[in-house]
Amino acid sequence: MNFNSKQQEEEYGKIMQAIAQRKIRAIAFDIDGTLTPFSRFEVPASLRKKLMNLPADLPVAICSGRKLWYIKEKFADILTGPNRFAFCENGGVAYRYNPDASSIDSTGLNSSGKLSDGVHEGFEELCKISWPEEKMSREEFGKFINKGMGPFIHIRVSKYSMVTIYPSFLYKIPRLVRFVSGRSARKLRHILKKAGFNETFDVLDSGIGNIILPRTSGKGNAMQRWAEHLGIPVSQIITVGDQAGPGENDEDFLSGENGTAFTVGKLTDRIYPLPVLGPDGESLSGPAGTSFLLDQLNV
Repeated sequence: MNFNSKQQEEEYGKIMQAIAQRKIRAIAFDIDGTLTPFSRFEVPASLRKKLMNLPADLPVAICSGRKLWYIKEKFADILTGPNRFAFCENGGVAYRYNPDASSIDSTGLNSSGKLSDGVHEGFEELCKISWPEEKMSREEFGKFINKGMGPFIHIRVSKYSMVTIYPSFLYKIPRLVRFVSGRSARKLRHILKKAGFNETFDVLDSGIGNIILPRTSGKGNAMQRWAEHLGIPVSQIITVGDQAGPGENDEDFLSGENGTAFTVGKLTDRIYPLPVLGPDGESLSGPAGTSFLLDQLNV
């Protein structure tokens, strides 16, 4: 068995027993490396079918650094229906599917490469974490970060987060984009610390880019708000991701404090996240691991 400790093995046994007894009441998924292969952007057909067939009375969420327009474009068939949620910009803003509602958010990039706002039918905004502008406006902050990062890394400014954009060829080389993403995250943290912003903002590394967001935001905090909205203990939410290491995009999402966490990436030295184990006790990763975990959920 692929456990990092006896304590993790015991915890895994308790959680799988709880799953068998249907004590799990909601589930949230990261996208990149969890629903899609790393640095590729399509959900395998067999996994997509399982996600579409999850019970209507089971709350299901996509929790990502991406914006609503992207999630709608890629996951409309999964999120159309009751009890379907989207946590965008790493938890900075939350939406619920509602066919009678609409919300205003970015609809994509315009001809100048900037985000354009528009109306999204079918999703109502539940909550949002405002960008703290006490020291510097969001636009000026974006310019400040762009200047510090140099000409080859662009910072895209959104309403609730900022993300690094690399030259397009990097995304075709997973090992290289991971290296660049880790390096730029370290540089961003240095810039923020030097300017005195490190107590206000966090920098997360997704392996394909970095996300700058207020420390009051984040996927973990989003799960706490979701549990409160659903009226259930946060421990009854399963969270599934792949980037659980220090400073990585799913660190708080998979900490075990903000849901019952499973990883389809690398294990850490903590009890959580738990591994997804295949029929022969092997750790499963990526969409294959997510698909196998869904088979175990007894929903």
